[in-house]
Amino acid sequence: MSLTNDQIPFPTKHIVDKLNQLLASTVDFYFLYKGYHWNLKNTRHFYQLHLLFDKHAEQIYPHIDLLAERIRVLTGTPNSDLNSYRQHSVLSAYDHTHSKVDLTLNNLRQAHTEYIEILREAIELTEEKKDFANNDYLTGVLQEHTLMRWFIASSIEEGSKAA
Repeated sequence: MSLTNDQIPFPTKHIVDKLNQLLASTVDFYFLYKGYHWNLKNTRHFYQLHLLFDKHAEQIYPHIDLLAERIRVLTGTPNSDLNSYRQHSVLSAYDHTHSKVDLTLNNLRQAHTEYIEILREAIELTEEKKDFANNDYLTGVLQEHTLMRWFIASSIEEGSKAA
């Protein structure tokens, strides 16, 4: 039997809501990376950044399905339309149609910072509610995003205007 998100027991509902926020942010993040991957140009680091953006998008993509399934395991209903993803994402609305490398890298670094913040909130919540399976999973995702953020931050040239 599937419950609506309003019928889920109180402690679990908070986790489902937070996971849905993460799901929306993950979908948003995937398309942010793909947008920058597709629109990158006019840089001597094109090849390396083009591959890095695609690699990071590929790392993010599997978490879309995993988060939706974790929501279902908790008897919740995952958000499943683009409007709800944009509405519930914690990521700022970044323009990914430009080709300014410094701005792109700084936007990605900031997006990782925003995503890591919501991950930490979810980790604290799942620890508080003793949801150890989701806590363990989210801790692994935090490790991945911390590393991705480091790669992006390390790619910003010293002295760049946007850094």
